Amino acid sequence: MADLTRRDLIRLGTGLCVTLGTSRMLVGCGNGGEGGACDGCRPAATVHTVLGDTLSDLYQMGRQAAQSLGINAGFDLSGRSVFIKPNLIRLGVGIPFAPESGDCTKGEILVAVAQQCLEAGARKVVIGDGGQAIDWDWSSLTFFEGSTVFGKTNLREAVDWLRTEHPLQEIELACLNKLDQWERIPSCSENEIMQEGLPIGRSFFEADHVISVPVLKTHFIADVTLSMKNFVGVTSALPPFGNSVLRLGVHQAYEDAISAGFEKAGIEACFLDVLKWRKEAGKQDFAIIDGSIGVEENGPATFVGMGKTIDIKQRSPAGKYFLLASNDLAAADATAARIMNHDVDEMKQLLMARKLGLGEIHNIRVVGDAKIEDLIIPDFERVEQGSQWDVSATMPQSVGQHVSRRESHRANVLGSLALSAGMICLLKRSRIGSERRPE
Repeated sequence: MADLTRRDLIRLGTGLCVTLGTSRMLVGCGNGGEGGACDGCRPAATVHTVLGDTLSDLYQMGRQAAQSLGINAGFDLSGRSVFIKPNLIRLGVGIPFAPESGDCTKGEILVAVAQQCLEAGARKVVIGDGGQAIDWDWSSLTFFEGSTVFGKTNLREAVDWLRTEHPLQEIELACLNKLDQWERIPSCSENEIMQEGLPIGRSFFEADHVISVPVLKTHFIADVTLSMKNFVGVTSALPPFGNSVLRLGVHQAYEDAISAGFEKAGIEACFLDVLKWRKEAGKQDFAIIDGSIGVEENGPATFVGMGKTIDIKQRSPAGKYFLLASNDLAAADATAARIMNHDVDEMKQLLMARKLGLGEIHNIRVVGDAKIEDLIIPDFERVEQGSQWDVSATMPQSVGQHVSRRESHRANVLGSLALSAGMICLLKRSRIGSERRPE
């Protein structure tokens, strides 16, 4: 056999890449956008899968998910603070908390992740959210019926138990709107209420690490609400940014914002401002996505008649509940979106995140208990009215062009927001009235 020349080797290597469908791994492909190199030119992001047979497994699944991220006794968190951000949309709105609704992150997972952080030496752990209310009773966040953690049946009692086990470390439960302590971060919005920046909760602002722990849900504005969208909940819901229930001011302020080459970027620009700020500050954050009981159709909530509860185990090909864990929030969300039967190349928030260099949405390695094809739910019901933005504006060679919202859809969104706010306010007033009514 004749000796191969250097040119032969290059030609052979190029042909092999094309054959394997990995030609984007060649340096200098020019598809990187603002984030630099294209997906194939960067190291693959890793998303870990953890499976469970029953809802009583969620605590152990949460421990395993955190361990897969290296959060264990061998990972040095000494002297560091961690903010654990769940999605707690149902708390404080005047209706009973119900883990089986799928509206909220499950308490068993939150306790497990907090425990892992404490065992890894964290100085301080905060479980916090702004939710849709000023305040709530943390003991109302109950575990599933028949499920206990440390012999406790709700989040507050379990956290109290952790305090006794780790007396030299801090663990707090934080309602961000009640604390009313805010720090400003850079905002791409030029709206007057954002002139000093986007207000986020101080305990989130000060955290060395953030672990976003959303639940698998659709969202009638953003298509899905996962680990990145979860960051909207750390912004102020107080006037002028909200009405203490919904962040109407924040939505309006970002209506005409420009981000990642998208005009009228919308609420996606808000939560990506938060993630971008964390990235630029050199913070290493994590995502653990709750794939147990979630919400499909017109999420993110079932209690105002919009979304519909989905039991993942009953609909998943694997016949299991799952958690996804990653140190790349965009990769975790892209993986979850695929499981929810979405095309990531038609999802505004994911394309924006990629364009801003905030994470991977294609170059992802799924490892652990399951392959992604074992988890994809082909009949997952997506938002009925479809996307609120013009997908054609993100096709190759046209990214960055003007993206216009459909006016009718905008009216539907604002109307739905107003209706939701009104229903929540009525529920709250009804509860307060019943509490004050003499027996």
